[in-house]
Amino acid sequence: MIRQATVADAPMVAEIMNHVIANTTATFTTITKPVNQVASEIASPQPCLVAEIDGTVCGYARYFPFRSGPGYAHVAEYSIALAASAHGNGVGRKLLSKLCNMARADGKTQIIGAVSSDNETALKFHKSNGFSQVGRLPDVGLKWDKSLDLVFMQKRL
Repeated sequence: MIRQATVADAPMVAEIMNHVIANTTATFTTITKPVNQVASEIASPQPCLVAEIDGTVCGYARYFPFRSGPGYAHVAEYSIALAASAHGNGVGRKLLSKLCNMARADGKTQIIGAVSSDNETALKFHKSNGFSQVGRLPDVGLKWDKSLDLVFMQKRL
């Protein structure tokens, strides 16, 4: 089931996010997010969805402004992450589809995913969901002494 996140989901969403932060190069940050920060993000006006399997939150997706200023108001950037138990079940596709529909209804015409070059699974996921690679910033990320490119994936809504 895909639904709007509530503040009560913050502990599970934080657990998913922090697992990704601590164990992968999918994000370049090494600083985990406290539950209260995740709760604030969920409570913000930006949409945040969660996926549930058997009543347990197993994924989240949210979009937010790509850049500040009115010239970018029609473009959203998004973030998505799944618990290991949700990989390969179509949960990510369902979250992304609903998020794109919400962004379109909100007047967005494009959505951007910023993907680590080290995350081949995410790059394939984006391509299979209608995204195109539109940019690559070489060596802008550094995690665990590994230099990483940031790949911009774009989908017109």
